[in-house]
Amino acid sequence: MLNNFTSFSDKIKSIPPSSRIYNLTGSSMALFFAMQEKPFIMVEATEETAEALYKDILFFRSVLHLNETNGLFFLPEPDGPDACGKRADVVYRFRYGASVVTSNAAAKAPLWGVSELENSALILKQPLEISRDVLEQKLVYLGYKQVPIVVEHGEFSRRGWLFDIFPSTGENPLRAEFFGDVIETIKMFDVSTQKSIRKIEEFTVLPSVEHLEAGNIFSVFKDANCFYSDSIHHPCDFSEGAVMLSKFSFSTIPHSVIPPHPPLEKGGRGDLIKGCIGGVLAVTGTNGKSTTTALLDFMMKRGGFETILGGNIGNALTEEILKIVKSQKSEVRPPTCPPLLRGGFEGGCSLNSGLNSSLDFIVAEVSSFQLESIKDFRPKVASILNITPDHLDRYHSIKEYSDAKARIFENQKEDDFLVINWDDPETMKVKSEKLKVKSQK
Repeated sequence: MLNNFTSFSDKIKSIPPSSRIYNLTGSSMALFFAMQEKPFIMVEATEETAEALYKDILFFRSVLHLNETNGLFFLPEPDGPDACGKRADVVYRFRYGASVVTSNAAAKAPLWGVSELENSALILKQPLEISRDVLEQKLVYLGYKQVPIVVEHGEFSRRGWLFDIFPSTGENPLRAEFFGDVIETIKMFDVSTQKSIRKIEEFTVLPSVEHLEAGNIFSVFKDANCFYSDSIHHPCDFSEGAVMLSKFSFSTIPHSVIPPHPPLEKGGRGDLIKGCIGGVLAVTGTNGKSTTTALLDFMMKRGGFETILGGNIGNALTEEILKIVKSQKSEVRPPTCPPLLRGGFEGGCSLNSGLNSSLDFIVAEVSSFQLESIKDFRPKVASILNITPDHLDRYHSIKEYSDAKARIFENQKEDDFLVINWDDPETMKVKSEKLKVKSQK
């Protein structure tokens, strides 16, 4: 199990087989895969969640310039000629090192093999010497149906010296005109008007049906690491060592047994690390906390800063600081420096003085539950991403929930920073109400 990691970017490079990774909420799972250097197969519960994850991975790869040269495909479920064509297209364009995101049903379905598809794909070009009878046989083998007039993917018609073909991967049908046994011209045409759109120099016609005796996704992407979502109820036969991913926390406590306001006073999360934290970058919000926190930690490391990542994202900050202390075989000594040299907690000091460490920042994901019991917690930079109704089995109203979130900047001073979402109505209420009260103190 891998539910307690110190660095989001370092740990994913060496994930043990058969691991279980938790707390991948929001789009943090997409960021996780965007940072994967090795090829992977990710199997989601549904086609909708798989396609959404695929698009998010592409987004993170693009904006962070991560592994952009490695191929990434979305494999849909077999549902008609056009979907089967897209599946065949994934196999046909597959190159070593590529990754794929798909659903459980799509992973279970048969898939054309790479070599078989390369031998069976029909490459039409002009001029091409091929008899009309052979062309018809090849189209039938690829699953195309002969009809008087083509109107849908996976159909073809033969009329004298003309062949109309609606490829499983094409937006419009093609018309191949023969002169003897040679294709003289190929044109794309409009299915409703039958008028030509433009000439085509070459087009690869792929199957419109699945090959029933073919393999599956794991036989195509042989060397890829396999991941699957814990929301799959009846998973396919994953390869040995497949890693399970979950958006949930490893150790969760039902809300029904949580007191309305737990008395976390001395010895609470804030007091335990008081006096030994440097600059704290804290993130809260209803949605996107884990993704933003992990991305912030990644950006800080890329910028040359020494950071540790912790909090609600899955590993306790107290444990991370304890690791630093143990590694130095020293004790946390009372600070001799002025308080808040680099931001942090009231009465605290730089880690350089207390721990003899080069640590620059703590990057922390903070939940409303944790913020309820803070005492001296003072982040150098605090961020409230958004506030939407949540945990209302714990809080009596959205205002009470917002008040808990707003405690993230309760102890901040003039030289600290607060970043809020200007487009979110609830965070703007926090801005107008809480900051006004704070300014009057």
